[in-house]
Amino acid sequence: MGHEITHGFDIIGRQYDKNGNVVPWWINETIDAYNKQTECFIQQYSNYTVPGVNRQETARRVARVSIESKIDIDEERYVDGFKPYMMDVVKAWVDGQSFASICQMTSIYEGSVIRCIRRLEELLRQMCCAAKAIGNSELEAKFTEGTQKIKRDIVFAASLYL
Repeated sequence: MGHEITHGFDIIGRQYDKNGNVVPWWINETIDAYNKQTECFIQQYSNYTVPGVNRQETARRVARVSIESKIDIDEERYVDGFKPYMMDVVKAWVDGQSFASICQMTSIYEGSVIRCIRRLEELLRQMCCAAKAIGNSELEAKFTEGTQKIKRDIVFAASLYL
Protein backbone atom coordinates (compact mmCIF):
# COMPACT_ATOMS: atom_id res chain seq x y z
CA MET A 1 0.00 0.00 0.00
CA GLY A 2 2.84 2.36 0.84
CA HIS A 3 4.27 1.79 -2.62
CA GLU A 4 1.01 2.96 -4.22
CA ILE A 5 0.80 6.01 -1.95
CA THR A 6 4.23 7.17 -3.08
CA HIS A 7 2.95 7.44 -6.66
CA GLY A 8 1.04 10.54 -5.54
CA PHE A 9 4.40 12.18 -4.97
CA ASP A 10 6.40 11.05 -7.97
CA ILE A 11 7.04 12.89 -11.21
CA ILE A 12 3.83 11.74 -12.87
CA GLY A 13 1.52 11.42 -9.86
CA ARG A 14 2.16 14.96 -8.72
CA GLN A 15 0.41 16.24 -11.85
CA TYR A 16 -3.00 14.88 -10.78
CA ASP A 17 -5.40 15.88 -8.01
CA LYS A 18 -7.27 13.44 -5.74
CA ASN A 19 -9.95 12.96 -8.44
CA GLY A 20 -7.46 12.10 -11.18
CA ASN A 21 -7.71 15.44 -12.96
CA VAL A 22 -4.57 17.00 -14.40
CA VAL A 23 -3.91 19.79 -11.92
CA PRO A 24 -0.33 20.66 -11.01
CA TRP A 25 -0.70 21.03 -7.24
CA TRP A 26 2.96 21.30 -6.25
CA ILE A 27 4.42 24.78 -5.83
CA ASN A 28 7.76 25.59 -7.47
CA GLU A 29 9.64 25.44 -4.16
CA THR A 30 8.35 21.90 -3.55
CA ILE A 31 9.34 20.83 -7.05
CA ASP A 32 12.83 22.29 -6.57
CA ALA A 33 13.25 20.51 -3.23
CA TYR A 34 12.01 17.23 -4.73
CA ASN A 35 14.42 17.54 -7.66
CA LYS A 36 17.36 18.18 -5.31
CA GLN A 37 16.49 15.13 -3.22
CA THR A 38 16.14 12.87 -6.25
CA GLU A 39 19.56 13.96 -7.48
CA CYS A 40 21.21 11.78 -4.81
CA PHE A 41 19.22 8.76 -6.08
CA ILE A 42 20.24 9.52 -9.64
CA GLN A 43 23.90 9.70 -8.60
CA GLN A 44 23.63 6.44 -6.66
CA TYR A 45 21.86 4.51 -9.45
CA SER A 46 24.22 5.92 -12.08
CA ASN A 47 27.04 4.02 -10.39
CA TYR A 48 25.31 0.62 -10.69
CA THR A 49 26.37 -1.67 -13.47
CA VAL A 50 25.22 -5.04 -14.74
CA PRO A 51 27.82 -7.56 -13.51
CA GLY A 52 29.79 -9.27 -16.23
CA VAL A 53 28.75 -6.86 -18.98
CA ASN A 54 31.39 -4.74 -20.66
CA ARG A 55 29.40 -2.72 -23.17
CA GLN A 56 32.37 -1.32 -25.06
CA GLU A 57 33.84 -4.79 -25.53
CA THR A 58 30.45 -6.12 -26.63
CA ALA A 59 30.17 -3.29 -29.16
CA ARG A 60 33.68 -4.09 -30.39
CA ARG A 61 32.76 -7.78 -30.89
CA VAL A 62 29.65 -6.76 -32.86
CA ALA A 63 31.77 -4.46 -35.02
CA ARG A 64 34.33 -7.20 -35.70
CA VAL A 65 31.66 -9.73 -36.65
CA SER A 66 30.13 -7.12 -38.95
CA ILE A 67 33.51 -6.51 -40.60
CA GLU A 68 34.06 -10.27 -40.98
CA SER A 69 30.63 -10.42 -42.63
CA LYS A 70 31.87 -7.86 -45.20
CA ILE A 71 29.80 -5.00 -43.75
CA ASP A 72 31.71 -1.78 -44.32
CA ILE A 73 31.97 -0.10 -40.90
CA ASP A 74 34.73 1.67 -39.00
CA GLU A 75 35.27 -0.35 -35.81
CA GLU A 76 36.52 2.55 -33.66
CA ARG A 77 33.81 4.90 -34.84
CA TYR A 78 31.18 2.23 -34.16
CA VAL A 79 32.48 1.55 -30.64
CA ASP A 80 32.85 5.26 -29.84
CA GLY A 81 29.32 5.89 -31.10
CA PHE A 82 27.84 3.22 -28.86
CA LYS A 83 25.97 5.14 -26.17
CA PRO A 84 24.17 2.77 -23.82
CA TYR A 85 22.28 5.49 -21.93
CA MET A 86 19.13 3.47 -21.44
CA MET A 87 20.41 -0.09 -21.08
CA ASP A 88 20.48 -0.16 -17.28
CA VAL A 89 17.12 1.61 -17.13
CA VAL A 90 15.44 -0.87 -19.48
CA LYS A 91 17.10 -3.81 -17.70
CA ALA A 92 15.68 -2.58 -14.39
CA TRP A 93 12.25 -2.21 -16.01
CA VAL A 94 12.36 -5.76 -17.39
CA ASP A 95 13.41 -6.97 -13.94
CA GLY A 96 10.17 -5.53 -12.54
CA GLN A 97 11.19 -2.21 -11.02
CA SER A 98 8.58 0.56 -10.90
CA PHE A 99 8.51 3.43 -13.37
CA ALA A 100 9.34 5.85 -10.56
CA SER A 101 12.43 3.78 -9.72
CA ILE A 102 13.75 3.64 -13.27
CA CYS A 103 13.19 7.37 -13.75
CA GLN A 104 15.46 7.98 -10.77
CA MET A 105 18.22 6.06 -12.53
CA THR A 106 18.57 8.64 -15.31
CA SER A 107 18.25 12.33 -15.99
CA ILE A 108 16.53 11.58 -19.32
CA TYR A 109 13.01 13.05 -19.56
CA GLU A 110 10.29 10.58 -18.49
CA GLY A 111 8.47 10.88 -21.82
CA SER A 112 11.67 9.87 -23.62
CA VAL A 113 12.05 6.86 -21.32
CA ILE A 114 8.49 5.80 -22.16
CA ARG A 115 9.01 6.29 -25.90
CA CYS A 116 12.25 4.30 -25.79
CA ILE A 117 10.64 1.36 -24.01
CA ARG A 118 7.59 1.43 -26.29
CA ARG A 119 9.79 1.49 -29.42
CA LEU A 120 11.82 -1.40 -28.03
CA GLU A 121 8.61 -3.39 -27.55
CA GLU A 122 7.67 -2.66 -31.18
CA LEU A 123 11.10 -3.88 -32.30
CA LEU A 124 10.74 -7.06 -30.23
CA ARG A 125 7.37 -7.79 -31.88
CA GLN A 126 8.94 -7.32 -35.32
CA MET A 127 11.86 -9.57 -34.38
CA CYS A 128 9.37 -12.17 -33.15
CA CYS A 129 7.66 -12.11 -36.56
CA ALA A 130 11.02 -12.38 -38.33
CA ALA A 131 12.05 -15.36 -36.20
CA LYS A 132 8.73 -17.03 -36.94
CA ALA A 133 9.13 -16.34 -40.67
CA ILE A 134 12.48 -18.12 -40.77
CA GLY A 135 11.16 -20.98 -38.65
CA ASN A 136 13.33 -20.36 -35.58
CA SER A 137 10.90 -21.16 -32.76
CA GLU A 138 13.57 -20.89 -30.05
CA LEU A 139 14.42 -17.33 -31.07
CA GLU A 140 10.72 -16.52 -31.46
CA ALA A 141 10.11 -17.70 -27.88
CA LYS A 142 12.92 -15.48 -26.57
CA PHE A 143 11.53 -12.41 -28.32
CA THR A 144 8.03 -13.25 -27.08
CA GLU A 145 9.31 -13.53 -23.51
CA GLY A 146 11.07 -10.18 -23.86
CA THR A 147 7.89 -8.58 -25.15
CA GLN A 148 5.91 -9.96 -22.21
CA LYS A 149 8.44 -8.67 -19.69
CA ILE A 150 8.68 -5.19 -21.16
CA LYS A 151 4.98 -4.56 -21.86
CA ARG A 152 3.52 -3.62 -18.49
CA ASP A 153 2.39 -0.89 -16.13
CA ILE A 154 2.23 2.84 -16.81
CA VAL A 155 4.59 2.75 -19.78
CA PHE A 156 1.89 1.02 -21.81
CA ALA A 157 -1.10 2.89 -20.39
CA ALA A 158 -3.39 4.18 -23.13
CA SER A 159 -2.73 7.72 -24.41
CA LEU A 160 0.26 8.42 -22.19
CA TYR A 161 3.12 10.26 -23.98
CA LEU A 162 2.28 9.32 -27.54
